Parts: sequence; C-alpha cells; structure tokens
Amino acid sequence: MARHIKNTLLHPLFLLGREEGREDDAHQMQTNDIDRKTLELFATDQIFQVQIQPGVSPKPYTCEECGKIFSYKSRLVVHQRVHSGFKPFGCSECEKSFSTKSKLIVHQRVHSGFKPFICDECGKSYTMKSGLINHKIMHSGVKNFKCDECGKAFAIKKSLTSHQMLHRDEKPHRCDECGKVFTLKSYLLKHQLIHGELKPHRCEECGKTFKLPKALRAHLFLHRGIKPFKCEQCGKAFPLKSKLIVHQIVHSGVKPYSCDECGKSFALNTILKKHKAIHNGEKKFKCDECGKAFAHKSYLTKHQLLHSGEKPHMCDECGRAFAAKDNLLTHQLIHSGLKPYTCDECGKAFRHSGNLRVHVFMHRGIKPFRCEQCGKFFQSEKKSHRRQHTGVKPFSCHDCGMAFYEKRLLRSHQLIHSGIKEFICEVCGKAFNKIYSLRNHRRIHSGEKPYFCGQCGKDFRQRSTLTMHMKTHSTEMYPCEYCGKMYSHKQTLTIHLRSHTGENEP
Repeated sequence: MARHIKNTLLHPLFLLGREEGREDDAHQMQTNDIDRKTLELFATDQIFQVQIQPGVSPKPYTCEECGKIFSYKSRLVVHQRVHSGFKPFGCSECEKSFSTKSKLIVHQRVHSGFKPFICDECGKSYTMKSGLINHKIMHSGVKNFKCDECGKAFAIKKSLTSHQMLHRDEKPHRCDECGKVFTLKSYLLKHQLIHGELKPHRCEECGKTFKLPKALRAHLFLHRGIKPFKCEQCGKAFPLKSKLIVHQIVHSGVKPYSCDECGKSFALNTILKKHKAIHNGEKKFKCDECGKAFAHKSYLTKHQLLHSGEKPHMCDECGRAFAAKDNLLTHQLIHSGLKPYTCDECGKAFRHSGNLRVHVFMHRGIKPFRCEQCGKFFQSEKKSHRRQHTGVKPFSCHDCGMAFYEKRLLRSHQLIHSGIKEFICEVCGKAFNKIYSLRNHRRIHSGEKPYFCGQCGKDFRQRSTLTMHMKTHSTEMYPCEYCGKMYSHKQTLTIHLRSHTGENEP
C-alpha cells in the first residue's frame, strides 16, 4: 500500500500547480485518469487526514520574510527566490533570467513570436491564457476594482495598483539615458526601447519594423481594416483603445495644455510639445523632392503625397479626392452641415476648433502672429500675407491664367468659369456662386451694417468696404508714376493707371 501511495503522489494530477506560473489549460488532467481505489486510499490515509483535520492548517509552510503561507514546500522554495533575487533559469537569446522554468518558457515566446491565445473580438493575441482572460474582461465592460481616491474603476487589480501609484506620486524607476521616471518597471523597459535602435517586431505584410509589439499589432489592424474601438458619440472607430480615449477628449472640449507663445490649447501634453517645435523654428524633416522642411515627420509624410499626386481618399458626395484621410473627414463636414464648435461670446458656430480659436482672438483683441517683413500682427499665421511681400502667387487658374496667393481664392475664382450659382436669395431670387456673396447681398434687404469705423462712426455692410474706408483716415497715399496724382486706395490707383496705359478692364 505504501508503494501505491508513493506512486499516486507522483501522478500528474497531484503534481499539478506545484510549479508556480504554469498554465492551467496546458496541464489539465481528468480525475478519471486515477482509479477510484487510489482516491479512496487518499481519503482514508493517515498522512492525508493530517492536512484536513480540524485545527491543522492546510498550508503548513510559512515564509519567514513576509509571512506568506504555502501548501507545498516546493512553492515556498520558489517564492523565497523573490526575496533572495535568485533566478537560475536564463534565456539564451537575451540573457534575461527567471525564478522558475515555466516563466522562462513563457518569456521565450517573445523571441519566437508565438502567441497561441487570441481574442475573438479584436484579434489581439497573448503568450499566456491569463493575459487573454484579463483582456476579455475589458471587452465585457466589467470594472470591479475601484480607486478610493478618485473613483476611477478598472477591469483588473493590477491596473488599479498601477493607477494608485499616480496618487502617491511614486516613480521609483528612472531611465539612465534621459532621467525620465516611471511608476512601474515595465513602463521603464518599454521606454528604454526608444533610446535603442533595435526594432525586433516585423510586419510580415510590408516588412515595416517596430520597437514594441503593441505598435506592430496596431499596424496589422491597418492591413486588415480592423477597428474594434468605436466612439459612441460620433461613430468613429480606432485600432487601439488608447487612440479612442484621446479622441473622446475632443468631444469633452477639455484642452488643459496651452502654448505660452500663441495661446493655442491642446488636449494632450505630447501634442503641445510637438506644437512648440513650430515656434522654435525646428524643422529637421526635409523633403528630398523640393527641399521643404517640416517640424514633424507626419507633416512631411502628408507633404510627400503632393509630389506623388496620389489622392486615395474620395468624397462620396461630390467626388473630390484627398491625399490624407483626415482632410477628407474635414471636407465631409461641409456636406453634413455640422458645426460643433460654438463661440460663447456671440453664438457663432464653426466646423473646426481652429477656426473657433481664431474667432475668439477677435473678441479678445489678441493678434499673436507677427509678420517679420512689415511688423503687422494677425490672429492666425498668414502664409498668404508673406507671399504679398515676395510676390509669389503659386495658385493659377487653368482657364484664364489668373494667379492667387491662396488656394481658397483660386477655388472661389474658378466658380466664375463654371457658371454654377447654387446660392439663391430667398427674397429676390438672385443667385450667387459663393455663399459669402449671398450673405453680403442679404444685408441689402435687411439693412444690416455690422462693420463700423471707429474714427468717424460710419458703418458698412462689408468688411472689405470698411478696410478701404479706413485708408481715408490714414496718411498713406498711392502716387501715379505718370502724372503724380495721389490716391488713398491702391485699387483706385490701378483703375486710374489704365487711362495712361490704354488697358481695358478685364
């Protein structure tokens, strides 16, 4: 009988779990593998009864360092390696060592790329089943672990523990290269990959390499068209949950990070840092085709599409094509009529947050952008104004050859050749090819004159008319080079010059 008990103790079912970190599914055994006689022996055996009789602990092995108790001495031995730092199992690929052989086996999957546990919902794969189980909890939406400090809830306890370190402001793990500190060692190890040149994770589709497996996984979603994380407010989908979280800040309107130079605010500190590079004049990303330099690599990538002529993103409404998808999404707001950004001062609505920001500058009298040539200040950066100094008009009309400083002016001009006048006045039926022309026309019927002169009080229907009027108060005059006659408006001088040159009005 003693031999029978000894043999049963060596049976895999009773050895199961003795080695810490072993996968449950890889070592499952059915109770049918052991005969009923053996089970009865263990139910009545003196040694077995000692462990379950009242008053005796089922975990007799205690760690002297931390007081943790274990059922088996072998588990205590493995646990004590945590305190001693003893890691006898070394990886032949990267020389990293582990306290147990099972942890080494799991680690070696990193080098082999073997991830047998795949999520049915989003396709994300894991080296261990426990990782997949934790991940599936995130899809279920169950968050049982709540932070006592701020009330934020988490799907797994490990995430809560990491979060709580933020409240304690503990960042014990420092990078030797740049001095940046982190709450967890795993964050530090990921960060250190930035300093190295090694990109071990390669895409089999296109050959692109990545430093982090997460980055490769997100990249693979692009090839497969998988975007499992969807915004409930606007329906936009993303390949990564982190990108969805960043996107949701757009709907909240919260932008706590402001630029000291121009006052522009951002939802994330990383975006603010990129923006500041514009003010610093740092443009280290240069185009090989034309030599133009950019502050960010993403700007260069978009610019290079202009040279290739590739415009893969087409609008279903009007057929217009774009080089970048975000430009298409911006354009589609025109068809939807959606203007989600509203001015608190006057109620005017805008399609883009940037346009609202510039508009708010008008109410506050802020003009943060200064022209280096003439010293004039603007509410937004005016590339077209700089071109007035250089005389460069890069946007030409194919029909008549007329050139413009800005692309939007060219588009407006081209409507004249098309003959399309889709904007019709409800009062008199007059049609216009530009919506702002219709707006100006409506003021004739309403009698509205929103633009007034601060010097003499005269009011005007159009801003351009006010601008021309303001020059009558200034001392700046435009002389005729033929007869010496002086004019307060450059446009009036241009018309006068035709009397000398004999040119007809176009």
